[in-house]
Amino acid sequence: IQKIPSINGVANMAEVLEENALFKYADRQQVGVMKGVSLNYSGISGIDTMMIDGQFKLKHGDINLAVVGQGVAYKLGLNINFADPMFVYMPKRTEEYSLNPEKAFNKDYLYPSGIFSIPPDFDAKYILVPISFARKILEYTNEVTSIEIKLKPNADLQSVQLQVQKL
Repeated sequence: IQKIPSINGVANMAEVLEENALFKYADRQQVGVMKGVSLNYSGISGIDTMMIDGQFKLKHGDINLAVVGQGVAYKLGLNINFADPMFVYMPKRTEEYSLNPEKAFNKDYLYPSGIFSIPPDFDAKYILVPISFARKILEYTNEVTSIEIKLKPNADLQSVQLQVQKL
């Protein structure tokens, strides 16, 4: 992973850790996809240009923030006001089976900082969170599910793909 930015044609990259999760905001809940991303993700994806409310911000000091898809925000009745946290529930990987649901799940919270709108199949199920938050709630240390790469203008896509495959 550390060698990817040095490949000729790569402008930048972001680590991603994606997993299904349960989101809860106030008295509503929704199953969706938590996408943990590197803090430089907006420069890779351009998602900061698709914001319809708030801003693309994943951290405020030590406070974890979430950027929420418009469909998820609608289903949860989410409001960008920093007053109410959004909770994320994830089944524990290291616990034995338990009849007590409180012991079966990791639970953590973050505050919504913005809402994005892109094609409904994405914004109806995704929230973007700091990758450090995703790793903590998933009980991981440095794992990723994918790497998103932004190419330099006029980069040779096939050449970059071959070099990434070699790594």
